[in-house]
Amino acid sequence: MRENAGDSEVEEESSVDEAEMSLDEQMREARLEGGGGPERFQTPAAPPEREGRPPRASASRLASLARRLSRVAGSWGLYQVQQRLMLGTLPAKVLGYFLLGAPAVALNAVLYRHASGRPLGASLVQSFGNLYHFPGTTVLNDVSLAATCLNVVLYFAGTLTFALILGVITEDLNGRYQRIRQGSYPVSATGHTLILGWSRLVVPLLRQIETAQRCRGALQGPVVVLSARPKPDMDAELAAALPASTLDLATRPGDPASTLAVDRAGGARAARVIVLRPDDVEGGAEAHAADEQRQIARVLALQTARQSALRDLHAAEGAGRRGRRALQRLAPLIRTQTVVLQTPAISAPEFADGAAGTETREALPDSAEPQPASPAAQRSKSMLELLKRGAAATRQSLELDELDLAGGISALLARSAAEPGVASVLASLLQHTRGGAWLRVFEPGSEASGLVYGEARRRVSGGVVLGALLSGSRRVARLNPPEDETLEAGAGLVVLARGNNLRFASGSSNSSAVSGGSDHAPGEPDASSHKAWFGPPKSIVVLDSGVACGDSPAPSGQLCALLAHLRAGACPGSTVTVLGPCRPPGARADSDDAEDSGESSSKSDDDEVTVRYIPGSTDDVHALVSTGVADADAVVLLGQAGSTPGWSGSGLEADAELVSSMVLLQTVVSQSAGRKNPTPLHVLGTLRRPETVQVANHVLSQLSAGHMTAELLQPDELAAGVLTQVSADPRLRPVLNGLIAARADGSAIRLTSPQELGIDLNQELTFRQVQETARARRQTVLGLIGRDGSMSLAPAGSEQRRYHPDDRVILLC
Repeated sequence: MRENAGDSEVEEESSVDEAEMSLDEQMREARLEGGGGPERFQTPAAPPEREGRPPRASASRLASLARRLSRVAGSWGLYQVQQRLMLGTLPAKVLGYFLLGAPAVALNAVLYRHASGRPLGASLVQSFGNLYHFPGTTVLNDVSLAATCLNVVLYFAGTLTFALILGVITEDLNGRYQRIRQGSYPVSATGHTLILGWSRLVVPLLRQIETAQRCRGALQGPVVVLSARPKPDMDAELAAALPASTLDLATRPGDPASTLAVDRAGGARAARVIVLRPDDVEGGAEAHAADEQRQIARVLALQTARQSALRDLHAAEGAGRRGRRALQRLAPLIRTQTVVLQTPAISAPEFADGAAGTETREALPDSAEPQPASPAAQRSKSMLELLKRGAAATRQSLELDELDLAGGISALLARSAAEPGVASVLASLLQHTRGGAWLRVFEPGSEASGLVYGEARRRVSGGVVLGALLSGSRRVARLNPPEDETLEAGAGLVVLARGNNLRFASGSSNSSAVSGGSDHAPGEPDASSHKAWFGPPKSIVVLDSGVACGDSPAPSGQLCALLAHLRAGACPGSTVTVLGPCRPPGARADSDDAEDSGESSSKSDDDEVTVRYIPGSTDDVHALVSTGVADADAVVLLGQAGSTPGWSGSGLEADAELVSSMVLLQTVVSQSAGRKNPTPLHVLGTLRRPETVQVANHVLSQLSAGHMTAELLQPDELAAGVLTQVSADPRLRPVLNGLIAARADGSAIRLTSPQELGIDLNQELTFRQVQETARARRQTVLGLIGRDGSMSLAPAGSEQRRYHPDDRVILLC
């Protein structure tokens, strides 16, 4: 009884001690549960036990502490399992699946061994197969009822474990699938072509890249498009527009001005980068300056990503074996990256620095004179200069695509109106076509140093030499130079060829040299006026269906550029009749009667081209008849899509407008009493969608009955062709700009008959003989257009043919 009473007293004292736990002890236990709190919560060691306390009280406290520690350890272990299963990688989750069931397998194996009497190894295999549902293991009808019960319990536990890990892995796989759909994973390709931005040029640009890869062997590698649009939208649009494409194409969503997005698209490792400008919108110079600033931000993001990769490359070079894999991945950084920056388009009123120069300024009204550049535009220009200097530090070659699409198309339309066929030839030179010829820069090396142009030209086989490209930091193209001009050291030759079999013969050429054919200085044009090529005066009708004058801050801007080119290039005595809602800039009335009737005209004293204006709608048949279109030589169709800078607008609406105008023209021509002009009416215009070409061809072949011919240009395809050729060889940029601009002091494409060139029609001649005949007049023959309309550029020098009077020889003069 005494011992029992003593025990009760000890237990009562222990309970009191536990109930009256000191603050230090509570903080110590809280620290153990928290797993590493701040240092200020750490307390000194517990005070020593009071003398006379029985050992049983200490054991009770230790048991309580052990229970608390077990709870903490269990929570920590469960937390670690959750982290590994939910946030780990897929291999870690699969490994965690097997490790999670390892205790159950071991425990069940021990129990199964006692229940069945089998060895421990066989028991482990049986338990492992039941838990993870491997075929071949026995669940029912085991050696004993206890063993069967253990199999069934473990089998159901395996079902629950499998469901758990299946849910975890499925979530991980769904996340990866979503990342694939959204394009949020990085591009692993190197040496590829990267397109930054999205515009209507993306699809034509991809078509041109595919043609260049197939026919020319250029721009090899995958193509990546980085745009702020959602990836499903980009993939759907590209799949619909390029159903049979063989390009290795990838799309990535993201802001092209973001360094992270550019790096995810492999911008640092790309061989070439094309920075597209957004589709043109109205807003004048300020809007163009804003577009240019966005372009600058994209180039800065690209340079930042490449600079970071270059630092990784330098670090890997000194890392020994560990850096070999990094060196292989970053190897493209050693080569120079070509960056083609498409600058914002220039509106027609600002076209004074373009192809027509002074003539365009004179054609503009006083209110439309070009204004000084805005502060934003000046700031953008200064930043562009900084980008050029910064490109050297990142091993980049920055090329500015300053193609003025609106002015360039106006020049092509005007030149083909005066001389049908020129626009088709230039379109073939600016684009990559299957089976066609393309421009390239051929470097003969030191063998051509000191030679005159005529000798170097004759030594090249496999193509037609158009001119020379001067060496140096500022590339200058000299197209159609004199035969006696001496080539500088390191100069390249601009060649038009069909294949890659260009050769430069050593020693003197076998062909007999032809005299220079010109006593002029290298930069001086031929003495004969370029207007003599256009033959007799032409009657040209311009149908301007643009917006009303009050709806545009620069009315008839495209019309202004077109008239400037017609004044500069049409034959003296030609007449240009304009039908539209707006009076042409600079037009004045010839007489009071003409002014009262609403008809006005103007005549330039320099080029003697008469401009008549008739107000009215292009859909009015009576207004069309009053223009004299039934007997005109050419008709230029200007739609609403061309009234805004960059020829923007809806492609479907613009193409439908052009096709309906062609049908209306055919109606007017067929209903006329009789066409006095012996040649068919030549129709010129622009198309946005390639599929509209088939509809236009149907109108010409089935409805026109031979009364009309047409040259329908595709501005987007031409711009994409220029971007592709500059990306493949940046040295071609001055060559292409020279062909498009056709300045008065430069070279231009002309068409002539074999008789005017002095070709004998009674014998077969090789193409090389025709070339030498033209070079005697300081002209370069590029090919010919047969009487059936087929075009042949850069034929073989040994190709023989008998020329027909209706053939037209393509000249660069």
